[in-house]
Amino acid sequence: MMMMMMMILMMMMQIYQQLTSMSNVSSQWLAIGCFLVSNGADMHHKNHNNKSPVDEVADTRTRDLLQTFAKYISIFLYINITNR
Repeated sequence: MMMMMMMILMMMMQIYQQLTSMSNVSSQWLAIGCFLVSNGADMHHKNHNNKSPVDEVADTRTRDLLQTFAKYISIFLYINITNR
């Protein structure tokens, strides 16, 4: 199980590095977004304008990478919680 968690962490780091290397993404907003997702924030929650944080990301590659990052976070948290 520990090996799987390490692999997931490595994949998350690779995704984060890809995101931070993209010139059209503010690293501060990216760090905040990744922090919020890492702490359970729902990326698909709609605001009063019926928009989610995912809807607000203009670049499709960035959107895809953020969603993949969120999936790995979910898997990591699930494994971590179930192995306590």
